Order: sequence, then C-alpha cells, then structure tokens
Amino acid sequence: MLLNSILFFGTGCSKKSDTPLEASKAPAAIPVVVALAEQKEFDVEISAFGHVSSYNRVEVKPRVSGHIIEIPFKEGQEVKKGDLLFKIDPRKTEASLAQAKATLAQAEAKLTNALNNYERTKGLFEKKLISTEEMDSASTALLTAKATVASGEASLKDIELTLEFTDVTAPITGRTGAIQVDLGNVVSAGSDTLVTINEMSPIGVNFSLAERFMPQLRRILNQPQSTVKVYDGATDTFIAEGKLDFMDNHVDRATGMVALSARFENADQTLWPGQFVKIVMDLEQYKDAIVIPSIAIQNKQDGEQFVYVVKADNTVEIRDITVGEQRGEESLIREGLAAGETIVTDGHLRLTEKSTVKAYHSLDEAVQQTVKQ
Repeated sequence: MLLNSILFFGTGCSKKSDTPLEASKAPAAIPVVVALAEQKEFDVEISAFGHVSSYNRVEVKPRVSGHIIEIPFKEGQEVKKGDLLFKIDPRKTEASLAQAKATLAQAEAKLTNALNNYERTKGLFEKKLISTEEMDSASTALLTAKATVASGEASLKDIELTLEFTDVTAPITGRTGAIQVDLGNVVSAGSDTLVTINEMSPIGVNFSLAERFMPQLRRILNQPQSTVKVYDGATDTFIAEGKLDFMDNHVDRATGMVALSARFENADQTLWPGQFVKIVMDLEQYKDAIVIPSIAIQNKQDGEQFVYVVKADNTVEIRDITVGEQRGEESLIREGLAAGETIVTDGHLRLTEKSTVKAYHSLDEAVQQTVKQ
C-alpha cells in the first residue's frame, strides 16, 4: 500500500526514544485512510468485447459467363439495391434470343396449321367420311404443335432471363469492397466473386457473456428502453448507442458463454464491419445499495473477503463481507456492512484484529500528519 510505504519512510526518519519510559509506552496508533460505507443508488454495468458485423454481407457473383464490358461504380462506393454494378457482353445472348423468337414463330405457325387441320378433320369425321385413325392422327399433330409452342415459349423466357443477368445489379443496399475483376476479364457463372457488399445501416455487434447473466439479459431483451453502448476497443471512446436484439438459444458448453448481438442504426456509419469494440450495458439498478471503495476489500487465503471496520474506540474489527457487483472503483456489498460504518481503505498491512488506529480521510492528510511527526 502507498500509505504503508510512506509510514515506513516517516518512521525511519523519526527521533529515537530518549528514555526507558518512552520505550515502554503502548504501541502508537497506526495511521490509516478511511471511508464511509454509503447507502445510495447503484447501477450495475457489465462490459464485454465484440466485433461489428453486417446483418447482410453478399459476395456478388455472375449468373452468366462472359466478358466484363462495363463497371459503372467505384470501390468503396455506397450502392442501392438494384444499382448496376457490372455489365457482361450481351451480344451472344441477344443472338440466342433472336433465334429463340424465330423458332417460336415457326412453332406458332405450325400450331395454327395443325389447329386448322384438326378442325377440318373433325368435321369430316363427324360426317363419317374419314376413319378414326385419321382423326387420331390430326389430334396428335395438334397436341404436338401445342407442346412445341410451349417449349419455345419456355426457351424464350429462359434466354430473356439470361439476357437480364448480363446486367449484374446490387442485391442489397450497402457499401462495396474491392473490385475483384477488371474490364475485359472473362467471368464464369456462379464461381467468380466480382465484389463484396456489406450492409452498413443498420449494423450489429456480436459478443458473448457468461450464462449467469441470462436472467438480466432476458429482461433487457424485453425492455425497449434499455440501451447498449459501444466504445472503441482501442481508445475507449464512445461511438454509438443501440439495443440488444438477439440472445442465442443455447449456452456454449465448452465456455459457459451465451452469444449475443446488439443492433445499431449506424446512420453516420461510425461502426465498421469487423471493428473491435467494447460493449457496455446496465444490468441492474439498486435503489438503496451499500457501496464502498473496492480498494477496501481484502482477501483471505481461503478466498473469503473482508474489510477492516473502525469502531468507536478507534480499534479495528475484521468483518467478513459478501461482495456483489463492481462498477469502476466502487463495489456493492450484499452482506456484512451497514450504511455509515467506517472502513479502512489504505494502511492495511500493519493491521490485525483490535489494532488501534489513527483515522485520516485522505492520503494527503495522512502524509502531512506523518511528515509533521
């Protein structure tokens, strides 16, 4: 402790006892710094580190093969759903489309002829001027012509769709990454990635917390007014405020952690996909909590915690306590202390049960008094 070091220096510089009487006096009071256990409102916060993640991230791939003839956007540009990103040479597809239209026209002409022939044959058959076999033949020809037209129409729609796919458009609204191809490159359908688009607004932050916080997390999920704050992971600078919107449906058995996600509107795009950030949430609020400086808490060898309580006669008592949550330099005490009790915050090293102390309310005051002595 800082106070112990100062007291050691002060003791070393003090005058020696001049008489046996002085040497036989009772031990001097041990200087300590103290504070009061306060009863006040105490907001319990929890923090965790996580990474920013887009809700939608799309690797744009071509649906048709061919040469890239146009790239009408720039890397890192904001694009909207439906914006043209790449144009693949459509000439071969246009030629196939023209051929499909011609083939369909021929099929439609044959269908008209088959229909007329069927009507004539039907009339003759009803007058019993032709055989059943001839009637069946006309019916088959008509059905075949109809099937050929249907096949031609399907082929035409397929080629029209292929022609539409020569315009590669943005599937989502977001920000583009690096362009992976150049003008003139030949790309293959479904295999080559042309560019990646990340949705930027809204955006999520993924993180994990211990399963013991699940009751509070469930409550936060059901409270629209509850907020989640995010800070830069390196500088601890506040960035944005959002809402907890997802808790995974299981706890990781290996780590005892549950995965979570918070949603941020990110209209100004201060959060960036992949960014390392710190998440801070208010878990609980205590109206009349007993709160003390965390520095006052001491640990026993068995793991139990205690504080030195200064009694009215200026002696100290070792008091076992149950410590709750910690916020900054303060800790919530669940059991063992009452509001207004005086506890030692510095100078513990020389203390034992029933030690007599000289209480100071700040380290500066203790130092000044020690130097004077």
